[in-house]
Amino acid sequence: MFLKSLRIEGNEGLIREIVFRKGVNLIVDNSEGDNESGNNVGKTTILRLVDYCLGGKGENIVRDPEFRTTSPVKDFLIQKEVLLTLVLTDSLEIPGARTITIERNFLPRADAVVRIDGEKYSLTGKNKFSQELMRRIFDCDEGKPTFRQIIAKNIRDEKDRLNNVLKVLHPTTTGVEYEALYQFWFGVQTDEGAAYQLVKERIRRQELYRAQLANEFDVTEFSIIDDLQLSIDELKKKKAELDLEEDYQIQLNEFDRIKANITRIATRLSSVYLRRQLIEDGARALESDISHVTTEEIKRLYEEAKILVPDLQRSFDESVAFHNQMVKNKLAYITKELPTLSAEERDLKCQLNEFEAKASEFKILFEKKKTFEFLEKINADLQHQIERHAKLSEQKRIWVSCITEIERLKAQAGEYAENSRSLDAQVDANLELFNKILKRISMELYGEQYKLVRKTVDNAGKQLDFLQFELRGVTTNPGTGEKKGQITAFDLAYIEYAEELGIPHLNFILHDQIENVDGRQIVTILEKLVPTIKCQYVAPILRDKVPSGVDLEKYKIIELSKAEKLFKF
Repeated sequence: MFLKSLRIEGNEGLIREIVFRKGVNLIVDNSEGDNESGNNVGKTTILRLVDYCLGGKGENIVRDPEFRTTSPVKDFLIQKEVLLTLVLTDSLEIPGARTITIERNFLPRADAVVRIDGEKYSLTGKNKFSQELMRRIFDCDEGKPTFRQIIAKNIRDEKDRLNNVLKVLHPTTTGVEYEALYQFWFGVQTDEGAAYQLVKERIRRQELYRAQLANEFDVTEFSIIDDLQLSIDELKKKKAELDLEEDYQIQLNEFDRIKANITRIATRLSSVYLRRQLIEDGARALESDISHVTTEEIKRLYEEAKILVPDLQRSFDESVAFHNQMVKNKLAYITKELPTLSAEERDLKCQLNEFEAKASEFKILFEKKKTFEFLEKINADLQHQIERHAKLSEQKRIWVSCITEIERLKAQAGEYAENSRSLDAQVDANLELFNKILKRISMELYGEQYKLVRKTVDNAGKQLDFLQFELRGVTTNPGTGEKKGQITAFDLAYIEYAEELGIPHLNFILHDQIENVDGRQIVTILEKLVPTIKCQYVAPILRDKVPSGVDLEKYKIIELSKAEKLFKF
């Protein structure tokens, strides 16, 4: 789909209307001289407004990414009730081509406008905005990759997208997520991408649970469970061989019945106690997480993270609030069983006390004979062995269950990975076509042959579990301008590739910082490459950085300056 227009209006009327064309679309900054730096006139903001209309957070529109300060633009957007209307179209050349009209404003909650073709949508939950865009633009349901992940390379206005050809998502994005994204981009995706990611997340959680159990249990003791059972059987045999008079035998049978109840209750009590201890340990771990990480420490970490990742979408206060709420929610979830367990534990202890009281009534009879003194010793040893056997058996059951689940999940993940590897032949065939296009563009741009290849091992020589790519034929440590050129070559090649294979895609690419590219390459991009591809190349540029010979009037779609800013204030 192509960009058709972007309309910016407030409660006092129209502010701007930008009409896009096929091919090159330059946002020209006419700032000149030392007193006009070219910053803050709104040229990059246009890219970010398009991104916002496509589901972006919009933080980079109203906040300074370096100093994290809120700009006056935020007050303007809210006070003037600014409404954005972005129109997309299947074709800029065919009359009556299908269009999608997206409307968004910057007001909070109930006053927020999030509409597609006049119908309201929400940013989260049911009737989700991004899900509808996914259906209308890419003709599929949103899963993994998400709509926002798919279009990340089309709008290059932030650090990761400006500096990386392929790694355009958040630095914490997993290899599984990138594999699903690459499969979609190159037309070899399966229906198992979302399930694969879910299984990997379950494995991660289960391994954390195993680590917790390893701290709670001494797994080396599991090896003595069979020995304990042999000891129990031997004590029972000795007990049965005692020569008791008939009267004592009757009372002994009653005593055995009481002891059996004591054993049964003690076993269950041990299980309940173990379960409660695990929950309380988990809760204490969460509480410790809160108590040992001060607000100042979080703030310092957050400030450091913002330096490294300027496009963090949350403020410090929001991050702290979100962190605390997540901890509270998790604490509430894992402790919800405690009241029931505590009540059962109290009840079992009462029952145990009652039966132990009854058992004590038999002691006077047993003390009359040494036989029963010996019997008491046997019963004490037997009780100790049974309780220990029950505790270790329960711990082993929990441990084995955890290990079995990890193995099951890993086997399932292995099947998904194998299914992904079965697509290798298709990946290779598609890469051959893509590289044919990329070669033509890179030769035209730099006189070098770029090639995208599948990466099978990491830098340490370890086999990679997920689909990854690397761009070869490029300079190892390119300058900013050359890197920008590599990214442009890739993005243009991708659109032509997707067009040829019929892969759902956006036909526009929005690139910031084109000034960093050498003038000769800028001319090649604008005059030789973009016109040969069914695309839109939208880029802000300073007038005095436009290479001589480029017909600026032919390519410009809007002119801005210190005197004529985007929002006209």
